[in-house]
This record gives sequence, C-alpha cells and structure tokens, in this order.
Amino acid sequence: MSSSSSPSPISAALNSRSDAAKNLNELIARQGPDFGFAKSRMMNGMNNEIKSALGDEYVSKKLHDLKTGYMMNVRDLFLQAHHVARIIKTSWNDDGKAKIYDLVEVVHQPTNERFIAEIDMHDELQKVINVPEDIKKDLPSTFVGNADDLRRLVSAVSGEQVEEIEESVLAKWLARNNGI
Repeated sequence: MSSSSSPSPISAALNSRSDAAKNLNELIARQGPDFGFAKSRMMNGMNNEIKSALGDEYVSKKLHDLKTGYMMNVRDLFLQAHHVARIIKTSWNDDGKAKIYDLVEVVHQPTNERFIAEIDMHDELQKVINVPEDIKKDLPSTFVGNADDLRRLVSAVSGEQVEEIEESVLAKWLARNNGI
C-alpha cells in the first residue's frame, strides 16, 4: 500500500480552473519569474534609507508605474497570442471610501471565456484576507481565472466555504467599470 499525499487546497483550487485559464497562466509563467510583478519584492529591494528619502507618495507612484508596465507586458503577451486583452479599472466602495484598481482582462480565443489576470496575486490576496503563515509560500504570484476560480482560491486560502466569502473581499477584482 503506497501513501500518496493529496494536493494542497491552493493547488486543488488552481487545478480546478478551466484549461483556457491554465493555458493563459502558463503563457505568463513561461516568461520566467521576473515577468510577474511582486510589490513586496520591489519594496524589499529598496533599502529603508532610500524609501524614507523618497517619501511614501513617490514610492507608491513609482510602484504603480512599474506595475502598469508589467501589466502592459502581460496584455501585449496575450495580444501576441491572438487573445483579446486590455488593462481595465475596477471601482468599488470600501467603508464609504471609493477605491479603484487596475488589472488585465483577457478574453481567451477561441473559447470567448473572460478572465482576469492578476500579476501580483501573492501580495494583493494578503491585503484582503488573513493568509496563514504556513501557506504564504503556496500563494501564486500570478493568477488567471474567472470569478468562480477566484472564489475557490480565496476559499482555499481562507478556509471559508465559497458561499461564505464576502463580495467585498473580491470587489477589487470583480467590480467592473467597463467590459470588453
């Protein structure tokens, strides 16, 4: 009798995505680990003296500009592979404060499935839910999927049932201003 380990809940959630979503995510992954944007990696790369000398507003704008550049690269990668892709803004209210967020939206050809592509999932997911320390290493750096895929991933990370996940947790990715 051989013992086999079952996949982690995060792996199971990622593996449950459609083939189209997995193929698009693989397209990003083939570009190498530096193709995904990791704000925490960028921030850790700046020493504290530089960060304090530049000021929070400058660092924040610089990180936003860098992330926009990465998103443009991902969008262009999808366009070169003959998919429909663009950078979109989402907006929602969080405790009475208006929030906006940029992300890549892609329509897979030929299936016409609509997906979001998050190039900083590792850091952005930690902003909206409490991620247990022992699974942080399992969080994907990039994520391509639809709303149900995102709900399954959040459920796997948080331990909550998919039906229990508050829409406010997902608003950053799912509150669409404009469609394709």
